[in-house]
Amino acid sequence: MEKISVDFLGIEITRKCNLMCIHCMRGDAENIDIEYAYIVRLFSMIESINRLFITGGEPSMNLSGLRIICEEVKKNHIKLNELNITSNGYGDNMDEYFMILKELQNLCIYPERSQISISVDQYHGNREERKYNISDSYKRYFKYKYQYPELNIIMNDNANHQVKALGRAAHNIPKAKSFPI
Repeated sequence: MEKISVDFLGIEITRKCNLMCIHCMRGDAENIDIEYAYIVRLFSMIESINRLFITGGEPSMNLSGLRIICEEVKKNHIKLNELNITSNGYGDNMDEYFMILKELQNLCIYPERSQISISVDQYHGNREERKYNISDSYKRYFKYKYQYPELNIIMNDNANHQVKALGRAAHNIPKAKSFPI
């Protein structure tokens, strides 16, 4: 089988999320992970990936999926230039999450171009009661940045800009519908 080269590959590895942010473009969280057979089949057809973007839900809630991606990149000798992934930083298993990301980033030809984003904004949390606040988000970001200096951990505050652009009306926008994989 002839393998393909991909400029940009985005994989939604889960629709699970541990927060209920009002600005989430994914809609309400769902108890769905990508089927691992899809990852295996997809990566068996790929020779190289310029930029691998892993998304969710909250990617740290599917560590098995992340491990399979890592294994498949190695097994298929895929040339991976860079990795991009965004997390809210509130998982119960963040140490394990960052260890897998370290392994994935080490597989990159240009690891310095990889970005591990931590979302930081005052809108994270539960709609009814703000369980998390912006200072907590900043603390988590700096904790991870210090704890994992070999990873290119960056702060992602796009949601803050998006919600400000929409103004107060953003709080009344209904959640988007989700569709099955």
